[in-house]
Amino acid sequence: GGGSTLYIGGIVHRSNSAMAVTNCTNYGDLSQSGAVSAEVCIGGVCVEVYDHTDMTNCHNHGALSATPKKSSDGVAQVVRIGGLIGKQTAKVCTLNINGSTDNYCTNTGAITVEGEVSLITISGIISAIDSTKSAGQTTNLNYVKNSGTITVDVDTATGNSYVGGIVGLCDRYSSSTPNSCTVKTSNAINSGNITIGSEASTTEYQAINLGGILGRPVTAILTFSNIKNTAKMEFKGHATGDLCL
Repeated sequence: GGGSTLYIGGIVHRSNSAMAVTNCTNYGDLSQSGAVSAEVCIGGVCVEVYDHTDMTNCHNHGALSATPKKSSDGVAQVVRIGGLIGKQTAKVCTLNINGSTDNYCTNTGAITVEGEVSLITISGIISAIDSTKSAGQTTNLNYVKNSGTITVDVDTATGNSYVGGIVGLCDRYSSSTPNSCTVKTSNAINSGNITIGSEASTTEYQAINLGGILGRPVTAILTFSNIKNTAKMEFKGHATGDLCL
């Protein structure tokens, strides 16, 4: 569908108040196509975390895709896709995603972005931890796994791209509060191959930030333990800005 801002969640739309999501699995494919005037955000289980949220033993098996077109004023828009969660944003809150040794929280669904885009944040678990509106975001990821492939092959890319197997982007509140985003990740595995661009494409990408676990942190406080990436990562396009892999 088209329209303005488009948020799509496989199980939950948005957590406006404290919420627990337990033993939930999405099997349905989630997709967007057409013009949007603001943002496309897709989460396999929950599209946006806005308040304290505990997610336990949750899974996405559906394919997630976006093919946006420029709005009527000719502006390309932001695309955020997370295998489990689209984004964590705005309010001071804590997000806990907890699996277990024999039941990881998982994404197996393929993620695909095409069309006309500006900024991109994509990940197998959570695409963006965005503390640009309020300082104090905390994210705890424990026993999480992504095996879904991530493919980006767009017609236009006017903004930066942040793509990670587990987390796409951790963003700060402001330059005066550089450590406003805290992320603790343990027992995380990514085996989903990541490909940006194609040899036949003439699209000029801006800065590319690509990581097997994390695409890019912006002065966040990070703690990692027992993490593993076995995925193949490729950038096949043309970059006019920095290329960070």
